[in-house]
Amino acid sequence: MQFLKTLRFNLGVMFVAIVLMALVGTYPADAVDSTQRVIGYSWSSNVGWISFNDGTVSLTDDGSLVGYAWSSNIGWVKFGGLTGFPNSSLGGNAKIDGTKLTGWARAVSVMNPLIYKTIDNRGGWDGWISLNSNGNAPAYGVALNGNVFSGFAWGSDVVGWMDWSKVKVTASDQLCTSANGLLVEGETTTISTKIASGADKGKCQTQDYLCKSQNLTAVGAPSAPVACQAGLDCETRDGVALKDGEAHKFYKQRLIAEGQCESENITCTAGVLVGPDGVADDSYMYTQCLKAPNYKETQ
Repeated sequence: MQFLKTLRFNLGVMFVAIVLMALVGTYPADAVDSTQRVIGYSWSSNVGWISFNDGTVSLTDDGSLVGYAWSSNIGWVKFGGLTGFPNSSLGGNAKIDGTKLTGWARAVSVMNPLIYKTIDNRGGWDGWISLNSNGNAPAYGVALNGNVFSGFAWGSDVVGWMDWSKVKVTASDQLCTSANGLLVEGETTTISTKIASGADKGKCQTQDYLCKSQNLTAVGAPSAPVACQAGLDCETRDGVALKDGEAHKFYKQRLIAEGQCESENITCTAGVLVGPDGVADDSYMYTQCLKAPNYKETQ
């Protein structure tokens, strides 16, 4: 019987993923802009990476987490604007209490009234993710130390333990974009590029960069130009692995409030993902573009 419930749930999640790509919901009023943004990735051994870079999660002035994170396996995970918490002693909507993150988040796929009308046809999963045990056994919880989160949340047998050690808070105006992803003010990264002109045209070199005042600033001197590796494939971007010379259409945002989705063909060139102008481009990161769902909760 448990096997049948699990199978039914897994099939339901696959169907929800397809429906979420097709349905267009209203942009949630609670996914507001803020001077602080939550970025990075939480890891679950059951469902994989949950990306805050793909969503809208903000830390508001009163310490609340508001917005959506994204999982390619369970869809949008909602912070803030929730009701009907399964255990109010563990808090309500996600909020920083001192250095401790308390309360709940929820996978919105279980709130889709077109798919899941009651808990019975969700395979028993209600989508809730607890951010802190508040001293109850077994002990777990997420904490914020400075601007870096640590610890684990619990998402039942479906999500399991969520490791928050790669999630952090940054001021919205202190983010830099790079070929290696988002950087926080003060972080550095090394970027490899193919030389487009001059005597060393066609060769490759690396350069260290520092994120400072929203701009990448070169640190030190670039490496000596060397022959690029033949057939150098590119790192996976949003689940798509491109070989040298292959191209794919990517979108600038996964989540939009209004208007049209912006897209561009990105090509893998000697290990670097570049735009039509031949320059390394991480402005277009996503394989799909959606408006965030805002389903009313079901029982």
